[in-house]
Amino acid sequence: MALAFLWIGCTDSYNHTENLSFFNTEKTSLAYFGWKNVPAKRITSFSQNSEFETFKIGSDESDSLFLDIYGCSDIHCLSATSIVFHDSSFKYILSLKKGEFLFSEPSEKIYTEEFGYDCQIKVAAYWNLKIDTEYIKIDWQMLEAEELCEVYLYK
Repeated sequence: MALAFLWIGCTDSYNHTENLSFFNTEKTSLAYFGWKNVPAKRITSFSQNSEFETFKIGSDESDSLFLDIYGCSDIHCLSATSIVFHDSSFKYILSLKKGEFLFSEPSEKIYTEEFGYDCQIKVAAYWNLKIDTEYIKIDWQMLEAEELCEVYLYK
């Protein structure tokens, strides 16, 4: 019994966080870019609970658009009220209201690694977005999450 106590007493533990986030932009084409499939990247973090979340569309700094999602207050963004596309100077603005875009819950489960004990997954955003309008064709999947596990090191 004393030997077991000594063994347990010689451990260190720490919390390790693993980023599980990904942003899959299957299709991102807009009339603004001549219907070419253009890259998109996430600018803000859903975990910060901002008034709106921003994505940048296009690879050329001088000719990029920003996509702002308003009202996204749940992890699947089903509460989103509008999406606004704009350039950096706001000379070009295109606003979509609910019904012109579709957020949905992905059917795939969130992948976990469980690289320790007492693991928790903190999900800030997990959704699919589809837009199919006269000016915009988008098919995106977004996951912003982290896995936090307690790790024990035995000496």
